[in-house]
Amino acid sequence: MQAKSVAKIALIVLLAGALASACAMLLIPYHSGTYTRETIQGMYQQPDDSVQVAFFGTSAPLSAFSPAKLYEVQGVGGYNCSTSVQPIIMSYYLLKDLMRHQAGSLQTVVIDPSIIVDTSEAELASAWAERVLICMQPSLVKLEATHALIEAYPVEALEQYLPILKYHSRWNGLKEADFDLGKSVSATSFSRGQFIRYRANVEDEAEAQAITPNNQGITESIDSNTADLEKRWEPSNKKYLDEFVAYCRDQGIQVVFVKVPRMDWDDSSHDCLQHLANTYDVPFLDFNLPGVFEACDLSYAVDFVDNKHPNIHGSEKLTRYMGEYLVSRYDYPVLDSTVTAALDADVEKYRLCEEDGELLYCTDFGAYLDYLQRDRYTVFIVVRGDASAGMTEEVRKKASALGLQNLATLGEGEAYLAIMNKGKLVTGRYAKSPDQSVRLSGQYKDGEIVITKTNFQKGASIAPLFKLESGGTQSGDFATILVDEEDCSENGEGINIAVFNWENGELIDTACFNTHTDMARTSDVAVD
Repeated sequence: MQAKSVAKIALIVLLAGALASACAMLLIPYHSGTYTRETIQGMYQQPDDSVQVAFFGTSAPLSAFSPAKLYEVQGVGGYNCSTSVQPIIMSYYLLKDLMRHQAGSLQTVVIDPSIIVDTSEAELASAWAERVLICMQPSLVKLEATHALIEAYPVEALEQYLPILKYHSRWNGLKEADFDLGKSVSATSFSRGQFIRYRANVEDEAEAQAITPNNQGITESIDSNTADLEKRWEPSNKKYLDEFVAYCRDQGIQVVFVKVPRMDWDDSSHDCLQHLANTYDVPFLDFNLPGVFEACDLSYAVDFVDNKHPNIHGSEKLTRYMGEYLVSRYDYPVLDSTVTAALDADVEKYRLCEEDGELLYCTDFGAYLDYLQRDRYTVFIVVRGDASAGMTEEVRKKASALGLQNLATLGEGEAYLAIMNKGKLVTGRYAKSPDQSVRLSGQYKDGEIVITKTNFQKGASIAPLFKLESGGTQSGDFATILVDEEDCSENGEGINIAVFNWENGELIDTACFNTHTDMARTSDVAVD
């Protein structure tokens, strides 16, 4: 077959795949994995030659490394290309896709290759690879990735080239939002790929203290039989890790292996990745090593949302250490002024996220009230039991200044709830006597709070967006904050608060201040 004919066929297939992918994007769920769609589409929106360091891996590095913080502290441009349960076949093709626009600047790739030893996640590789593939822009790289995926996994070939066939059954569930192309990129695109998490992991504090890197006995030396270690390397991921490293070397890109901390990491798993790094002759930075973990000043209770995903506080610690590690080994030239202007704007937006993170670590009720005045917050406040006993005159004055008059004058054992939106009080309800409870429900509409009714029945056929209940000492002693049927209340004695960023719908913090006694923050608090 003549070369021109082959080229025409390839072009037809590419155009057909592009059209089918565009249609399928309207038919797949908006969240195809944890921010997979936003991460990948955001990758294409970065200024050309602005990425000097790229991060790859699964959901742990997706949360762990902040390109905005890397640029703010070290002046190095980065992008986080990680996605949930990212098989290395997709790391490889995402890297090649990234190079279409970043070949002039990309110097280092940092990859957490631990999926190569996690067989439970490797078994899910094809499904998660498909989620990445469908989010990629039409290109020859995507065509190559599609062909490779069909060869690597038992998937339907036609569905990969024409994904609309795979997702056609969703046609009768489409909503207006599915056709809103403005939602194709997350409101947090300034995070440059990173999925920012906020909540702390205090519920697991006892476990976190019992399971530390020191107790796990992880050492830098390889203490295991190397033949046994190599048996743990999942073949398909190992094959594409070979391709990934070889491609980087061909392009003159440095490769660094990392392992983001996780509670269940052990010495054998460390040895498995260390031996892997040795075979490629690349550096390996394991944040689970006791010395590294302690140098980052990390705590699973403070800096993580669960046993392996860092919150914004933990990600900044990890990114600072990672940035220092990189700039001590490699030279990164100053970026062009047009690029730095865009990155400076991203940092300014990221600083708002840092402000959100301040809520997690605030233990002073008065200072916490000050934070609630930010105009991007929706705040639900619900009292349980007797919240009045420990309220000082200073706190009452501050509550009054915020417009929370009924909270400022709350009597012994009385129930109370309130909603603040964009820094202002929307409504408040209080019980006129300790034997009465108060309830409220409503919805969001265009960034505003709409109260639907003051009482509601659980199990109603039409569930409102939020439901609030407060019971004092003689009216049930409870505190309920339900948002989209999710329980967002600490349900502790005192004042329970849930804070949302209404601009992106993220739950930023839940807190309880025990105003029955000393106004101490009694749960979900980061204490060093």
